[in-house]
Amino acid sequence: MQELDAVRVAAKCLTHLSDAGLTVSGTSDFDAIAPAIDEMGKDYLTPKLSPVENDFTEQSAFWLLLKKESDIVGGVGARLDCLENEPVDRYWRRTYARQYPSPKGETIGRVSKALVEQVSGRLVYTGDLFVAPQVSRNIRITRLFVLTLFSVNRTKWHFDWIYAIVRDSDLAR
Repeated sequence: MQELDAVRVAAKCLTHLSDAGLTVSGTSDFDAIAPAIDEMGKDYLTPKLSPVENDFTEQSAFWLLLKKESDIVGGVGARLDCLENEPVDRYWRRTYARQYPSPKGETIGRVSKALVEQVSGRLVYTGDLFVAPQVSRNIRITRLFVLTLFSVNRTKWHFDWIYAIVRDSDLAR
């Protein structure tokens, strides 16, 4: 039972975060996201997860906030997109062209044939991960926060795929 495994992982992560003096809360109050992002020191939201550029519902998106005492020191968003039978490359080309217009024309070039053949159905996108520098120096905290996000995603949505777009420099951490 994957949901129970996800709950166990989340419980361990939350315990370790609590031991470090941190708490995690979840919200679908989309009007509160921009001020929370500002408070934690992040200066932007990506179009994919911006409540200003999307009409989210409690069922289609949420944010986790990482707090030290009453200060928000981190956040990450997640959204569920139900592609059903729409090919993922067509979905990405259509949505990313609107969200990330390129002056050169195409926002997305070639998409792997294997990816197009395999990825379909219910996709969870996670992004806008930010953890304040005073906390992110401990990479373990960031990893625990992300594992908590994955666990919440698993219990909230029965998804087929989960993905994020990550900078090379962040992958090296």
